[in-house]
Amino acid sequence: MGDQSIRSFIGELEQRGELVRFRETVDPLSNLTAIGWKTYDRLGKASLFTNLAGFPGWQVVNQIVCDRRKWGVALGVDEDEVVTTLGARFGRHIDPVSVGRNDAPVKEVVLTGTDVDLTSVPAAWTSEHDPGPYIASGMAVIRDPETGLRNVSIHRQQVQGRDRTGFLICPRQAQRIYRKYQALGQPMPVAVVVGAHPAIYFAAAFTAPEGTDEFAVAGGLIGEPVRLVRCETVDLEVPAEAELVIEGEIPPNL
Repeated sequence: MGDQSIRSFIGELEQRGELVRFRETVDPLSNLTAIGWKTYDRLGKASLFTNLAGFPGWQVVNQIVCDRRKWGVALGVDEDEVVTTLGARFGRHIDPVSVGRNDAPVKEVVLTGTDVDLTSVPAAWTSEHDPGPYIASGMAVIRDPETGLRNVSIHRQQVQGRDRTGFLICPRQAQRIYRKYQALGQPMPVAVVVGAHPAIYFAAAFTAPEGTDEFAVAGGLIGEPVRLVRCETVDLEVPAEAELVIEGEIPPNL
């Protein structure tokens, strides 16, 4: 089985000279995203920040999948083969498989109830006129209440407290699923995944036909089934090698 974590990909980027490691202190609330953008704009490289002001023990990456060279690393091909490789692999969906919690690194640390504090997560203040820090790289896993089909898509979330975020839903598949929960008068369970294999991110950002399992698309890109593990508090499954999963629900009365 291959490594489906983001960590091996970051290590490969650094080994190939595609990433700059910053050991100096940076602040996610003021200058982290600016430094990451300038590093890519001027050097063409991704960034890894290992010393975050106010967030000891955390690390953040930036600009890791922003050009064909880096996607070539993620897919295991040369830069000039990325487009043809994506075209070929999109047609071979591979269904995900379930694993137990003992085989899921994401279960190494589990916090519930009052132990949860989203303000301790280094969400970044991305743009000058943003109202606050955002988790900008979260992939939301949801399920259609009528069909039971899964959907995975990327949504920007503003951290608004210890256990609350905003949740931007554009008028696409996720919004249509949410409207179904609203019609039922029920909250929509959500699991937000942060930090996973780039192929999973690509599949989550890809507008597949409605009813397509994005984890199956990602499996085709990787060349093997994506390994999933059950969540703790919602009836959903998430990548077993994810860095962080935030479980919750969206109320129907928004």
